Amino acid sequence: MGIAVNQYQRQKIRKQLAEIWKGEHLSSEGKKIKVTKANVVPEPLGAYTDYKENNIEDTHQRKVLIIDPGYRTTDWIEVCDSKIVERHADAIDQGMFDVYSEVCRSIANDHDAKLDIVAVEQSILLHREIRVRGNPVDTQIYYEAALKTIGRTIESRLRTEIGAADHIDLIVVAGGGGSAMLKFIKKSFPKHQIVICENPQEANARGYYISAKNFTAMTG
Repeated sequence: MGIAVNQYQRQKIRKQLAEIWKGEHLSSEGKKIKVTKANVVPEPLGAYTDYKENNIEDTHQRKVLIIDPGYRTTDWIEVCDSKIVERHADAIDQGMFDVYSEVCRSIANDHDAKLDIVAVEQSILLHREIRVRGNPVDTQIYYEAALKTIGRTIESRLRTEIGAADHIDLIVVAGGGGSAMLKFIKKSFPKHQIVICENPQEANARGYYISAKNFTAMTG
């Protein structure tokens, strides 16, 4: 299971989560599932595993930086041949939540209306207008402005926190905010080779599945 990098760095949390997930659980279909071993990893490792599955030559003996813009945080880890370089793993406390919050603030300023952030997010993702007192409001206009504001902040913070990263061979972008933040990540590292996972919002989950399947095959 994957957790945010700043939580992963706290060994006590890792141990507690691993213990919590051991034992019997109910699936969404009501079936009992017995978990005998739980492995806790930093979230972006799932995306690395997913990317490596179809790009072995690109990752073999190469230092790969995974950048994972999520909802609340933007995480990153350095991985070399599936081994985490923990001194080059961290997170900043900004993500897509900040973008949607900025949209809500801007609409509130323009229309004197307090909107539910989930409704605003769905409006943006589905490319639908949202209604304020019966009047349609185009959230995409607000979204583009908010994305630019927050994206530039994340761009600057990544440069500051990670540095030039001259030793990195490849940067892989994943996460729910991966597509939205890609252009800002490219501005943070203009000289690097940067790729984005297919369906980046699902990359971590696919990677966890691959890891679990491989573990099961090895242990029988």
